[in-house]
Amino acid sequence: MWKWVARSCGILVAAGCSQKSGPPPEPPALTVIVAHPLTDRVTVYTDLTGTVDQKDIVDVRPRVSGYVQEVKFDEGKEVEKDQILFVIDPVIYQAQLQQAEGQAKVYEAQLRKAEADLARNEPLAKEKAISKAEFDSFIAARDQASAQLLGARGNIDQAKRNLEWTKVRSPLAGRAGRAYLTPGNLAVADQSVLTTVVSVEPMYAYFDVDEATVRIYQKLIAEKKTESVQTGAKVPVEIQLKGEDGYPHQGYLEFVDNRLNPSTGSLTIRGVFQNPKIPGTESRPLSAGFYCRGRIPLGQPREALLVPPSAVTSDQGRKVVYAVGADNRVVAKPVEPGPLFRGLQIIEKGLTADDRVVIRGMARVQPGVPVDPKEEAIPKPKESPGGQKPAPPSGTQTAGQAPPPAGNNK
Repeated sequence: MWKWVARSCGILVAAGCSQKSGPPPEPPALTVIVAHPLTDRVTVYTDLTGTVDQKDIVDVRPRVSGYVQEVKFDEGKEVEKDQILFVIDPVIYQAQLQQAEGQAKVYEAQLRKAEADLARNEPLAKEKAISKAEFDSFIAARDQASAQLLGARGNIDQAKRNLEWTKVRSPLAGRAGRAYLTPGNLAVADQSVLTTVVSVEPMYAYFDVDEATVRIYQKLIAEKKTESVQTGAKVPVEIQLKGEDGYPHQGYLEFVDNRLNPSTGSLTIRGVFQNPKIPGTESRPLSAGFYCRGRIPLGQPREALLVPPSAVTSDQGRKVVYAVGADNRVVAKPVEPGPLFRGLQIIEKGLTADDRVVIRGMARVQPGVPVDPKEEAIPKPKESPGGQKPAPPSGTQTAGQAPPPAGNNK
């Protein structure tokens, strides 16, 4: 019995020793969705927030004092330049004009008499029939009458201006506010505010640009990749108001402040926009105080490779994209991401248009793993209300994102 057991164990050991060990079998290939990077012509933008403001605003004050006699405009509606807005009671100023004109006639008569006296006595002075002192008195009388007449004519001009200023006119074309003084109230010259008029076209939009974005633009300007407002270039800018799609209002930058605001660390810039009436209405789309979103192109349009942002991952402090090689194995490709463009990630370096990039099914993907790739096409992005932001300096922000803009300070 014991001999049979020993013989059986020997046979099993010999059989086990005769089998050769080999590599473990490969796991089944993972199914992933791949796509070639989309090649598109892109214009990258800097996103900004800002406030619409009027170009001009004027507090309308009377230039003469008096009681308001009439309000001659519709409150809250547009007025033309030099349109009469208020009428100050002109009775006193009409009387002052008549008084000045009457005084001028008196001085005209005195001047005529003085000239006649001088003309009669001039031959006598030549014949020495009168003394030189007496003759000089005739000359002085004429000059005095002439000067008095000149002053009287100045009084007439001032009286005419005062009478004209009883008609308070709009200093600019724009939209008038409410009338602060109604008929019967006293308006004091150069003090009482009768109404306020704001210009309606063109309009301004003010934006505050953070320091990091300012540095990006300075670098692009130095490399001649974009233009500068300081050299007279009309850098395009577009804005959208709340509730609008896209950026329907086009304008250009025409002012950059000379220093950063020390309290916010931002630089104020200003765009100018036309503001025509909405067809069939008396309204205009832009009004002072409106919140707006703006965008400014970051350089010139260029060709770029685009992938979904989810295709870009981090690996030991670097950005990589998983691609599938010719042998259907995963390869990690280090890339340099640029900014976002309409929801897709621009890839500046590291990919070619022929690469097959894993865009879905990345959960268990590792370099060297065999996969079963299924190809799809990355859809071409459509214009969206969002816009794009510049890639910040390395190590300060996620690629394709800009620091949030500071609050607007005009």
